Amino acid sequence: MQYKYCAVVDESKIDSNTFSAYLQFSEKLNTKEAYYAKTERGKLFEKNLESLFTKIDKEIYNTPFLIAQSESLIPFFEHYSGDNNLLNSIAYYCQLNFYRFLPLSNEVVKETQTLKTKQFIGEVVKIKVYNSFTLPLKYILSGEYFKDQFSSTNKLKKDLTYRSLFTLLCIAMLFIMLAVVKDYGVTGDEPVGKRHAENVIRYFTDDSDAKWAEYSEVNMEYYGFSANVIAGIISQVTEWDVWNVRHYSNTIIGFIGLVFAGLLGLRIGGGAGGVLALLFMFFTPRYFGNSMNNLSDIPFATGYIIATYYTVRFFDFWPKVKLRYLIGLIIGIAFTISNRAPGVLLYAYFLLFAGSYYIFVISGKEFYKLAKYKNQIFKFTGYFAIILVFSYFLSLILWPKGLEEPLTAVYDSIVTFSKFPWSLTTIFNGIQKMSTSLPVSYAPTYLLIGMPLFTIIGFLSYIVSIAKNYHPNPIMILLIFGCIFPIAYIIYQKSNIYGGMRHLTFVVIFFVVVASKGWINLIGFFNRRYKLVPIIVLTILVFLPARHMVANHPNQYIYFNELIDGMKGGYANYDLDYYYNSVKAGSEWLKENEDLSDSLIIITNASYTDYFNDYPNVKVNYSRYYETSKEDWDYAIYSNVFIRREQLLEKYFPPIGTIHTIDVDGYPWRQLLRELAKKISKDLMH
Repeated sequence: MQYKYCAVVDESKIDSNTFSAYLQFSEKLNTKEAYYAKTERGKLFEKNLESLFTKIDKEIYNTPFLIAQSESLIPFFEHYSGDNNLLNSIAYYCQLNFYRFLPLSNEVVKETQTLKTKQFIGEVVKIKVYNSFTLPLKYILSGEYFKDQFSSTNKLKKDLTYRSLFTLLCIAMLFIMLAVVKDYGVTGDEPVGKRHAENVIRYFTDDSDAKWAEYSEVNMEYYGFSANVIAGIISQVTEWDVWNVRHYSNTIIGFIGLVFAGLLGLRIGGGAGGVLALLFMFFTPRYFGNSMNNLSDIPFATGYIIATYYTVRFFDFWPKVKLRYLIGLIIGIAFTISNRAPGVLLYAYFLLFAGSYYIFVISGKEFYKLAKYKNQIFKFTGYFAIILVFSYFLSLILWPKGLEEPLTAVYDSIVTFSKFPWSLTTIFNGIQKMSTSLPVSYAPTYLLIGMPLFTIIGFLSYIVSIAKNYHPNPIMILLIFGCIFPIAYIIYQKSNIYGGMRHLTFVVIFFVVVASKGWINLIGFFNRRYKLVPIIVLTILVFLPARHMVANHPNQYIYFNELIDGMKGGYANYDLDYYYNSVKAGSEWLKENEDLSDSLIIITNASYTDYFNDYPNVKVNYSRYYETSKEDWDYAIYSNVFIRREQLLEKYFPPIGTIHTIDVDGYPWRQLLRELAKKISKDLMH
């Protein structure tokens, strides 16, 4: 069915007679009810290009006409090419710009007939393809896109073009990540995670009455680690190599986290904001590197950003609730808690956003008149109860301790890991000490030196921009809270975190999303003549970590930004290869360059020792770096983690006898020793 008419009138002139006229018009067309498009000026839903594209709502799409402010749709008609159905294009434009759709009173407009599902899907596909690909492609090929980059014209076409670029970038990034994941090694935590998954699977499949305590190790009963368990199940069912399954699973999870960060960028900064958030996440070296084999921190971070995204989307059509957003929110929270219990903080995030939304969007200056808004408050309370119950118990499905102690397991886990019982040697700010005695500056310092400069500058730009012209925005309140509160809580609790900033990955994503908005504001601050200046600066800032990622593949997560002069400032002052990723590269070099045909013994300080399984005559043993004199060995593969700082500074690492090193920007952090120099190097290790 093709609609040929659209009503665009000034809302101040709409009266009952006008309604009657449109009613008659609607009945003649034998179609559905009309909708009234309204902007919420001065509130969250201002008329701008800062909203995420949502699929065209079926009820809105089916209407034969829209009643809206004439001035509000003028930009649409300025950019309309005339190549597509007028009404469908207006419906798309209105939703893209986050108009609120309110149906006209049923007493005035009577529902008669709806489009058939098949026909509706066909129409949606046509409008989607046109706006997502055809229009942007025509816009670029015509040359208008390049002329309009520094002007305020054709905002709609530019936004649609950025959204198309967003989709293409997602596809390209997925292929890149899946193509390079094979180059990454097994981390120091993975053997424990693998055994944990096997124990959980045995817990569910063992016919005996054995309890979880019999299957746990090193406090693992306090972890849900559902991503580890799911990878273990997939490996056992398919009989695929468990390490490949783990790494590819983690890469896909990391990619999903990257995409949802981009979607939040779309939501707050339009197409350009989405593209920036996507690029910022991809070129955050520590996130990219950990996305390949860190099945502990990446799933938690991904679940966190998914839940945050759907928290925002849940209220986008309030008081109407979209089922897909409700389900997405429940799954996001459940997945986060199922990996690590502190994910329960997401309930507080949801309540914070709901409270902000109520104050700044629904009630305005009347927020204290609870009785007036009691229906909405009761409705929200009911939905929150549904979210709480379903997400919480869904999170326990693969967690034995959670199933056995559903009411206390999460609390016990949070208490246990806020004072993590392990204490490891670490180097921080040039001082070597135990992780249980690290200063409160540990977390903020690592964020400051471990995030790319484009994230730090973008975040600060946003803070400065709202300081000058602040308008309460529930979404940005939530995102800023997500940046600051976890760090403040870690400092307050004096939590035992170590291993660089991997435990802070979920916080980094929030900084990235806010930074994307900050750069949009910063570029918009400059007039047309000088907009090229911040764009050039941003390009340079993105190039810096991108160069690091390419030059040091597959060890991207060994990264420090230019505030401490990169690896020059990081070496011997902070931990480097804390996850032993480089053991794989060292092992491969040894296979290719040394004769391993005789019976040999290789020692290493890495927990994973199976890289030589294809060499039955080679035995690999674990040995601490300072205990090599106690071992009989032919080759040694060692990371510089846990090495005394003085030895690193005096260049006693790598020691005499090293036959090969793996470097990051010229600094050695993985070395291979040959047995012939064992006696000489032994003295230098002590």
